[in-house]
Amino acid sequence: RQDQRRDIFVVGDDDQSIYGWRGADLQNLLSFETHFPGARVVKLQRNYRSTGHIISASNSVILKNQLRRTKTVYTREGPGEPLRHHVADDEKSEMDWLISSLKENVSREGLKWSDQAVLMRTNIQLREIMDEFIVAGVPYVVKGAANLLELSEVQMAIAYAKVLMNPHDEMSLGKVLNFPKRGIPRGILEKAAPREDLSAVAALLAYCREDGGVLTRSAEELLEALREAAQCCRPGAFFAPFRALLEKTGVIAAYAENEKKRNNLERFLELFQEREKRSPSESLADTLHFLALDTQFGENEEEKPGVRLMTVHAAKGLEFHSVFLPRLDDDVFPSKKNHTDVGIEEERRLFYVALTRARKRLYLSWAATKVRHRAAREVIPSRFVFEIPEDCWDGPLGKKNQEEKEAFLSGFFTDIQSYLSEA
Repeated sequence: RQDQRRDIFVVGDDDQSIYGWRGADLQNLLSFETHFPGARVVKLQRNYRSTGHIISASNSVILKNQLRRTKTVYTREGPGEPLRHHVADDEKSEMDWLISSLKENVSREGLKWSDQAVLMRTNIQLREIMDEFIVAGVPYVVKGAANLLELSEVQMAIAYAKVLMNPHDEMSLGKVLNFPKRGIPRGILEKAAPREDLSAVAALLAYCREDGGVLTRSAEELLEALREAAQCCRPGAFFAPFRALLEKTGVIAAYAENEKKRNNLERFLELFQEREKRSPSESLADTLHFLALDTQFGENEEEKPGVRLMTVHAAKGLEFHSVFLPRLDDDVFPSKKNHTDVGIEEERRLFYVALTRARKRLYLSWAATKVRHRAAREVIPSRFVFEIPEDCWDGPLGKKNQEEKEAFLSGFFTDIQSYLSEA
């Protein structure tokens, strides 16, 4: 009714409307005054988060969209650093660069792992990144997708590894005794009197031998298997006895009828083995210490150490000191299924959200080639990359990487010649 008060207050940013696939309608914001004549629009255009180069880049990108309200975001945080970019030879080289950059920011720049975020377009890409981080020793916290290391089947395998590394770990030993079911009496661990001169494994083994009963025989066999495997573990050579232990004790067989859990466990074991290959001097304790950074339960999610890993959709509303946007392939970001006029505009808004998650430093990367169906093909970079002005970048796109490569090769051959002449 016209005589009723028409009080309504709405807050929104049309440039961050990224949920069209869920039914969100951008026109609800763009046509607001049509539905509510006399409504007053207040534009909040100052950005308190990002530096100048980041704001200039994001403004230039979003200006390409037709369906939007006219506005120009600005900041008083100073120009800051230019956007950093990297064009790798292939996807593996890009991943090596990403991992090296994350580690360098921690070791040289003094950043915390949690100051950095890696944002991906799809959940499938998240899995690839997680696998590489596990192998490379980069702690991470994943949001919006299942963390392999937190799955129950993987946690069970880690419990066995923890007992191999530390036979005093009663909590992990309790998990090992209870899975898989072997007819071991409940509470058997509490029956073994603790002794200062013996570990939990040794004390329980002594109790089982003294008891000599049928019910404790299974526990005795398991404990013997644990001791034998532990004796075989050496730095750079712990995976084989660990894997053999899981097979001998029936852990792997316990998931035979659950294909998903079995595949998750096998995937973890493959990564565990690959980590051993890449770090031959690392002990089982070193590896478990790293894994512990990713599986610290009961902590506030924001306080967990680790690089923040998530999709761009999951990152909306968040901010980080440094943001990495890898895999900027034009068939991936924008998503190939959204290569329509309306679809591209939503993808561009998503890219805008990704750029504006960064406070101080923004990295964008892509590979020059990638392998699909056993054939290498040239990668076309995301079209959004070319919508960023040249003066926002750390150098001409692609040229900087070529110059770095040439400088490295020149220095390498100079060192070789110097070495040969001295010999």
